[in-house]
Amino acid sequence: MSPWLLLVLTVACAALTVDAFRAGGPVQEPPVRSWPRGWKRGMDHVPLAEQDRIHRHLRYPLLGAGVLAWIFLAMTVLLAVLTVQGFIG
Repeated sequence: MSPWLLLVLTVACAALTVDAFRAGGPVQEPPVRSWPRGWKRGMDHVPLAEQDRIHRHLRYPLLGAGVLAWIFLAMTVLLAVLTVQGFIG
């Protein structure tokens, strides 16, 4: 396969990966605002289990991405490696 075609496919797959990671996250808003202004009241009124869930939700946004996003990421990496090999070899 032509290296230029592989390059075009890599860029297209990378765009799909970015889109899938953006769309694959949680659909609903986090239960507490992530802006510092929203934390003025503190978290004392929220149960500890809910606080832990909120902190994990805000700390690891990529873990909520769907399987399709991770498949596109693997395809992008594979295509990038094949593209580099195509241009070098």
